[in-house]
Amino acid sequence: MASAISTSSEPPHGQCASGFGQPQSASHRLRLFLAVWPGEATHKKLRAAQSALQQQVAGRPVKPALWHLTLAFLGDVPAQRLTALTTALAPLARQHAALCLHFNRCGSWRNGIGYLAPAHTPASLLALVHAIRQQLHVCGIASDSRHYTPHLTLLRHTREVLAPQPVPAIDYRLDHLALVQSTLGPHGAHYRQLARWPLGHSQT
Repeated sequence: MASAISTSSEPPHGQCASGFGQPQSASHRLRLFLAVWPGEATHKKLRAAQSALQQQVAGRPVKPALWHLTLAFLGDVPAQRLTALTTALAPLARQHAALCLHFNRCGSWRNGIGYLAPAHTPASLLALVHAIRQQLHVCGIASDSRHYTPHLTLLRHTREVLAPQPVPAIDYRLDHLALVQSTLGPHGAHYRQLARWPLGHSQT
């Protein structure tokens, strides 16, 4: 199903969306994940990569506004934990430098996902993901314990499985951390950024 992200309600860096702190019922839960959105300068290259991959495996293109790199999937989180969660993530973001990921492989999995991925995952990215998982554990939130494999979903419902193959490298800058809510509506999933923090000192 198609997805959408609320761009008009995105909070400024380091701030939360309006209404975030309003009281929630004890049973209210939010489906959350942490991610990084690509910069505008990256979109043109991603569009070209998406088109080239679709020619090989068909499938339905993911809309550019929905492109993101997931760092952690939190699942259904009680609304009461949001304040503690954002309080914990803000200093974590400051403690980790921005970095650049080089997407230079493409492929398609059996589940119908057509993707871009880096041939090698930087140690700094693995350290960031590890720190996020540790902080989530402290907050009482379970996260995926499997080895982290970064990828960017470009296509869905592909018709063929494609083994990883090299493509011209696309630099994807990780300079922020976004807490995103995913809800299912009549037209598919809807994404809303609840909070967003800049990552610490830039890396050249």
